[in-house]
Amino acid sequence: MQTRSIELKSGLSKTVLAGICAVGIALALIFAKWAFGHAVAVNAVKPEVTALGVDLAASDPSGHFNFAQQLEKTLLHEDQQRSLAEYESAAALSPHNYIYWLGLARAREQAGNDVLAEGSLRKAEELAPNYSRVQWALGNFLLRRGQRNEGFEKIRKAVAADEAFAAPAAAAAWQIFEGDIQQIHAAVGDSPRINAAIAVLLAGDKRYPEAMDFWRRVSAGGALNDRKAAGQAVYQKLLAGGAYRSAIEVAGDAGLFPDWDVSVGAVSNGGFETGLHSLRDGSHPFSWVVADGSFPRIGQNMDQKRSGTYSLLISFGQGGSGQRTVSQKIGVEPEAGYDLQFYYRSDVATSARLRCDVFSASGASLAGAALPAAGDWTQMKLPISVPANIEGIEIRIGMEGCSANGCTASGNVWFDDLSLSKH
Repeated sequence: MQTRSIELKSGLSKTVLAGICAVGIALALIFAKWAFGHAVAVNAVKPEVTALGVDLAASDPSGHFNFAQQLEKTLLHEDQQRSLAEYESAAALSPHNYIYWLGLARAREQAGNDVLAEGSLRKAEELAPNYSRVQWALGNFLLRRGQRNEGFEKIRKAVAADEAFAAPAAAAAWQIFEGDIQQIHAAVGDSPRINAAIAVLLAGDKRYPEAMDFWRRVSAGGALNDRKAAGQAVYQKLLAGGAYRSAIEVAGDAGLFPDWDVSVGAVSNGGFETGLHSLRDGSHPFSWVVADGSFPRIGQNMDQKRSGTYSLLISFGQGGSGQRTVSQKIGVEPEAGYDLQFYYRSDVATSARLRCDVFSASGASLAGAALPAAGDWTQMKLPISVPANIEGIEIRIGMEGCSANGCTASGNVWFDDLSLSKH
């Protein structure tokens, strides 16, 4: 390869070249300084380090914005003032970035300047009129200022663009309109996610029939992709409130349990052919649940059964002290009559009383019987009258009349073929 050289014959040429080199070096140094400052300003996590980066790259809007966010989080008065100034710098340096205007609007509102805050939000909307985040921020600002009509108009646009805003939109309307469903619907709309959010709010307010009306709209619509998440929220509130019948319906609709075999007005696993659960294993409560503890021993038994393969055995063995219950929650119809039927055999010796009891979801005793020793399978039938506004009962098998240390007992008791029939 042939190498060429440039011969500078005049002093002027040498001077020009030297000047170009000097300018190039100066520009490189300026860029290096800016690049270093930018890297520090946008990546630092401590405000004092970020401040150094901002000083080195004063024309970088992202550095000012990051610094403003860090100062905002300290909640110190002097930092809030500096944060506002940094947001203003970011918006001035990059006036077409809607994110900077949103940050500036928040800082101006916190500083008590609602007029300038609204102006910043309007600017963000002008730059990004179809962005849900902008509509949501502007809508909530207007609500805080009492401008409900336009505020909810913006919120409806935000929900239409991103249904992740549906639940907080419904919650905001619920608070403003104090649970008035008609006004809430008029304010935020009637989408599947809005209805799901309203169902959660109604269930939390113990308005269970209304909650179920809204849940059924969601379930029938078939358009809610995350019905399981919404159903879980509704289900938990219904369960906590003792609305077992409704909770069972929601759980079935939402597919909350893959092996769901629960029906309203029926005992699940009445023959104990499938496993039992503890209070801590995360299973649904509409199956047999065994209280924590080690005495007495409780489990399936193949040696003594009336039908099928297994029965339930509660074994006190040669004797000991303790107490554990076996229970199951059941959804029932309010004001309905049922018969709980089961078979048992027992050779338990104890000074306490072995019992089977039925309680309402509110804790009231509905039926019960002591279970004396029985050498062969013995049938028991407990009539149950469900009170009005009650849609859940609980069967409990355990001991009554125990000391503070539990019941002293020996022997075994078996249960099989529990069933509930409506009459």
